[in-house]
Amino acid sequence: MNTTPKELRKPPTAPGTLAMLAEISELLGTSKRTCWLYTGRKDFPAPVDEVSAGPIWRASAVAKWGQKHLPLPVGRPPERKRKEPHG
Repeated sequence: MNTTPKELRKPPTAPGTLAMLAEISELLGTSKRTCWLYTGRKDFPAPVDEVSAGPIWRASAVAKWGQKHLPLPVGRPPERKRKEPHG
């Protein structure tokens, strides 16, 4: 079953298109809240600028990120091995 949103299959219509959170939400096929969480990830593209309404990203960079990383795995991340205490 392919759970990739169909919006991800369409690249932005024009090179250099900029997108704010609402446009990113449409592009990735998720809610604005989920997109805001994505923007906090280390691997999410950096915004190109910020205006009074918020950050702006290149739509093409966000679309490439979405094609590479979405859908995200569901569930808890695997547990990290804990280091044994010294002593």
